[in-house]
Amino acid sequence: MFSQLKASLKKRSCALLRDKRGAVLIYTALATPVFIGTIGLSVDVAGWQAQKRQLQTIADSAAMGGALERIRSGTTASVTPAAQTDALTNGYNASIDTLVINIPPQSGIRQGITDSVEVIIRRETPTLFSHIVMPGTAFVSARAVAVGDINDTCMWALNTNKQSAFKVSGAAVVDLNCGIFDNSNDPDALTQSGSGCLSATNIKTAGGYGADCISVEPVTGANQITDPLEGFQGPTNIPACTDTGNYNIASGDNVTLVPCTYTKAVTVHGTVDLEPGLYVFEKGFSANSSAVITGDDVHIYLPDDSITINGGADVTLVAGTTDDYNMAGILIYSDRSTPDNVNHTLAGGASMDLEGILYFPSTDVKFAGGSSFDVSATMLIADEIDIVGNTNLGDFDGSATETSNLLIQSWLAE
Repeated sequence: MFSQLKASLKKRSCALLRDKRGAVLIYTALATPVFIGTIGLSVDVAGWQAQKRQLQTIADSAAMGGALERIRSGTTASVTPAAQTDALTNGYNASIDTLVINIPPQSGIRQGITDSVEVIIRRETPTLFSHIVMPGTAFVSARAVAVGDINDTCMWALNTNKQSAFKVSGAAVVDLNCGIFDNSNDPDALTQSGSGCLSATNIKTAGGYGADCISVEPVTGANQITDPLEGFQGPTNIPACTDTGNYNIASGDNVTLVPCTYTKAVTVHGTVDLEPGLYVFEKGFSANSSAVITGDDVHIYLPDDSITINGGADVTLVAGTTDDYNMAGILIYSDRSTPDNVNHTLAGGASMDLEGILYFPSTDVKFAGGSSFDVSATMLIADEIDIVGNTNLGDFDGSATETSNLLIQSWLAE
């Protein structure tokens, strides 16, 4: 019977495929173009699917990059170049690909919505084997829509298991035009007690809460998050100068400091102006009694010590927004390696006008004794946050997030 089959296949100009033992696995009708074309089509389809996946990656990245730029810049002018740059990074080839960027999308569920970016990419690809049954050129396409978003959280307590990781007590009044996130999973992760009150646009905690006066009902049991600035690698272009002077600036003195690495503690009772740039205070920085401190386009880096502002000090500092030091938008940064027994205090009747991100990922921050904030563009990230006494914190609105690309997000909507 096998010999009859073999003879029949020879008459049909067919080929046998055998295993090592000679058993017939399949035969291919070499003389049948349609059959060859069908096999070829399956090969081409596999190739098209691979290209489809690549195009989808390009579309996704371009849409997300464009959406990030849309929310960062606040305009549409730079969105298309940003999306094109992301597309090129991920394999876009202008010689074979057609890239269309629509702001806002012209189709889909987000059609006409201005915070969204639509990307459509189309690639012309030849038929390699299936041209016998499908002559010509095939087209593969992909589409993505992304939305830019700024998280309105302006106070983050990062500790994962402490009781009262975010704490408001005494007569402290906290009235925020932004959100709070407490990362602790303790049943009393967030607490408020005393004659004061806590108010925010939204409050989330991975654990539970206890409060005498709180305005929005906190969301409990939220998923724990990683540090929102986890991608921050620390400052670069550390000033070449090193100042080993002993700075104890007395009341009535008027001093101008320049960007430098200060190897001894800097204590201020008088008036100090900080010139633009990066300041490294290796042994800490403190503003006391009648201190008046001003500085625009500045960054403060604390490698392993603290900052203290108290005693009636008047401090007005604005962070730089360029990336000259990899610190765009960050006003004060306490290094991740700082020992956890280091605490930062903003207290004692101080008046603070601080514009920028206050970033203390491994250390605690305390507001106490009549400290107050008079500015909105401030964001605080710390291991624990403690607000006590008759502190008055208000006008935070989270807009400082716009100065750091790490805090601006985008997500795929379609």
